[in-house]
Amino acid sequence: MRSSAVSIHGRALAVLALTCALSLAGCNSSSTPNPCSLLDQGGIKEATGVAVQKGKIDVELTHDTQSACVWRPESGDFPVIQVYLSAGGKQVATQRADADTGYGVASVDVTIAGAQDAYAAGNGSLIGMAVGEYFVQVAYITPGTADALDKTTALATKAVAAF
Repeated sequence: MRSSAVSIHGRALAVLALTCALSLAGCNSSSTPNPCSLLDQGGIKEATGVAVQKGKIDVELTHDTQSACVWRPESGDFPVIQVYLSAGGKQVATQRADADTGYGVASVDVTIAGAQDAYAAGNGSLIGMAVGEYFVQVAYITPGTADALDKTTALATKAVAAF
């Protein structure tokens, strides 16, 4: 594989690896809502300008105490949109610390209506927050390092509103 191909996918792999690492955090409930119900294709297009396929449950990240849904673009490989839910909204502080460590840069506070303790990491490509009794993470995964905060914030706002 050419080095440019490796760098193109590096950020996306980092976000996915961080999501997998964060998914190992402790949970305290036996079920979570369906994350695919929190965003739809029209809402994603409105928030990001990207036409996506219907969301699908990520079977590797989903089990009885957490669930994740992924939306892939209608054409091309990126961006990939992901919503991850885990029981236990109080874990937001631990998740934030893990994101800071995973990205090597301190996260920043953001405001998402209806959410508590919201933060953004990875140039805004990931927003984590507490919503009631759940930890919710919304990711806008691209191969580059461009700031994605506006798009991820718009997605997170829609996801929380649908809760």
